[in-house]
Amino acid sequence: MIICFEHTGMYSIKLATYLNDIGIPFAMLPALQIKQSIGIRRGKNDQIDAQRIAEYAWLHRETIQATLLPAKSILKLQSLLTLRNRLVCDRGGMKPHGKNRKRHWKEKSTRDISSL
Repeated sequence: MIICFEHTGMYSIKLATYLNDIGIPFAMLPALQIKQSIGIRRGKNDQIDAQRIAEYAWLHRETIQATLLPAKSILKLQSLLTLRNRLVCDRGGMKPHGKNRKRHWKEKSTRDISSL
């Protein structure tokens, strides 16, 4: 038996860690690989996605290999790097707004409103 699921980042890592800790083999499958294998189909929700993953896993049951997780320290570093990248992107998106915000609050009409 092997449990198959899409690799969805931090959500799938939690499941993978749990399965790894209790000794159940699993395979994290790339969503794009599943999508390309079934061609263009309409409809998308959790139930349909689960059925498509199950179909993919059944059709490829002879070739699917269990995923091996890196050490927990590596998983922690990957998680921290992902968080850092998000924060850097958020910071970059806020920089232009900060200049406009300062300029906006220096205007007299805005100061009058803020004192209410």
